[in-house]
Amino acid sequence: MAIDRGKFLAKFIEEAKKHAAQLSSGIMHLEQDPEDEQTLHTLFRCAHTLKGSAGMINLTGISEFSHHIESVLSMLRDRKAPFTRDTADMLLKSTDYLSDMIEQLSKEGEDIQAPAELVESLKRLEEAPEEKGELDDLQLEKSASLEQKSGVQDVFEVKTDKLEELINTVGELSVVNQDLRREMGDLEQLVQQINQVTSSLERSPVPVAPSILEQSRSVRGKGAALADTVTQHSYSLSRVNGELKSMLI
Repeated sequence: MAIDRGKFLAKFIEEAKKHAAQLSSGIMHLEQDPEDEQTLHTLFRCAHTLKGSAGMINLTGISEFSHHIESVLSMLRDRKAPFTRDTADMLLKSTDYLSDMIEQLSKEGEDIQAPAELVESLKRLEEAPEEKGELDDLQLEKSASLEQKSGVQDVFEVKTDKLEELINTVGELSVVNQDLRREMGDLEQLVQQINQVTSSLERSPVPVAPSILEQSRSVRGKGAALADTVTQHSYSLSRVNGELKSMLI
């Protein structure tokens, strides 16, 4: 028996292109309004989702690079580092290359690694934001950086001596995880709406009762925490599903 991976890969590429485009446009927006918390949160969620989705189908190059982008965005979101011109430039270079990686995957089926110097620059932003000065310009020569990690297989061959029940369970888990990911999208939209309502109340020219503001902020915080928890559960389910798949390959 074989598990067809092609449809999962095609869906990933479709969604990944959208996330990469949103990352680029969001970073450019932050250059004009670095205090926009909603945009920071949305960008963090984009990188977080992209990291998890890539990891779920064993695209380690894209997953690991997305993780570094996510870590920098996390520091910005939590106000552990300032959003400077250098940071913006580095994030834009990173998201541009991330788009190149996704395009390479789309055209050639190759999950490539990001350039080491670009990864190291992101790591420096992650680990020592207070010590960062001017960042060196990176020479991103695609011909030198498109090193193949391993060819993406369209089909996983499953050993015939494995139990049919286990195979069915893996398929059922995949369906459940897809449903959960769709529900995560709905939850993310709800959290964004709550953020918008809270921001509107905070900026309202008409005085708003402190108790209402407090309740709105509390709901915003609980919504964000719930979204993070559901995301972690989804990725835990993905890891379990991946481990089961590995037993069948």
